[in-house]
Amino acid sequence: MKRILFALISLFALSVSANDGVYFTSGNQIVPMQETDIRVTKEILTINLGDDGMADVDVYYELYNDGPQKTVLMGFEADSPYNAFEPVKRPWEHPFISLFSVEMNGAKLPYSTALYASNFKVGDEPLDMKEWKNFEQMANSTVDIMDDMLYNPRLDSACQYSHVYKFDATFLHGKNTVHHVYRYNMGMTICSVFELAYKLSPATRWANHQIDDFTLCITAKNTAKHFLIAAGPFEDGEFIVKKRMGKVRKIDHYEDYYYEVSLRDGLLEWHATDFCPTEELYISSADVLIGADTPYKLGAFYDRSANYRPELCTFDAEIDKDILRNLPYAHRGYMFKKEKYQKYFEQFWWYMPDAYWEPSTADFTPAELELIKQK
Repeated sequence: MKRILFALISLFALSVSANDGVYFTSGNQIVPMQETDIRVTKEILTINLGDDGMADVDVYYELYNDGPQKTVLMGFEADSPYNAFEPVKRPWEHPFISLFSVEMNGAKLPYSTALYASNFKVGDEPLDMKEWKNFEQMANSTVDIMDDMLYNPRLDSACQYSHVYKFDATFLHGKNTVHHVYRYNMGMTICSVFELAYKLSPATRWANHQIDDFTLCITAKNTAKHFLIAAGPFEDGEFIVKKRMGKVRKIDHYEDYYYEVSLRDGLLEWHATDFCPTEELYISSADVLIGADTPYKLGAFYDRSANYRPELCTFDAEIDKDILRNLPYAHRGYMFKKEKYQKYFEQFWWYMPDAYWEPSTADFTPAELELIKQK
């Protein structure tokens, strides 16, 4: 018996040169549309925030099949990119998703990719790309479509589309494991270096309508990240820094509550049992706080990402070039010998002094090396 299951996530990215956006997406929960026998007993979701504009996602599930062995068609869905002007190409994989793989019960599964209308339903067929044209193919036509749409001349109809990664999964009676990993471009906006969203609520569509044992891990390997997590799904429970350096506090930002996190080469963990999320995971770099109605001084944010531009963050007028040159050192926890610098950086919440860090430029990014050379 086959049933159709789908996974959804949306990740928004805006170009720094315009208010319009690039719409990148990636996958999340492997979610059944109609499932009554299989329940999620465990999920470990690990997201590593990188400095290259990419995030690595690792999702491990334990699922229990109360019925006899059966095969279901599962899928990972990603919306088409918007304002990225990426033409549709075979084999229909998403242009901003890479290194996608899935294993079930320790064995790697093959998958295929296809394009579907974004509002497709169970039973709908993939789009026939002999009939549907993308924006590039319509360039000399009187029909004007956005780059996240396809047009069918015969039907005189346009639709938004999604990339779907499909694979057959055979569930044995009893415990089964599903493990999938992928990389995706983190979004960025005109006021944030990185931004990502991950849908949690579809997990309630499994037979038990919850995740019996859920763990969220956010890491910043070999870097430091200052970011916000929307508090909605995580009101019950506590975020704990498990490795290296980090700290967490809850803040009110524009009448919404967030957990503010400063993490250096660390692991942040949140755990719950009988987790029944009704809201989604949302992470944003903390530069959205700059200039907001919050108790933050301008210029409080710093990030090593390639997308970060210190000159675009509005620093206090009296800050001199020496302060700018010392930002990369402060980000690594350097305890300054000059009182002027130590007092200045201590006012920023993301600053975490580290008495054991010896000044070195060994892991400085190219942009940081240029910054410290400024005169």
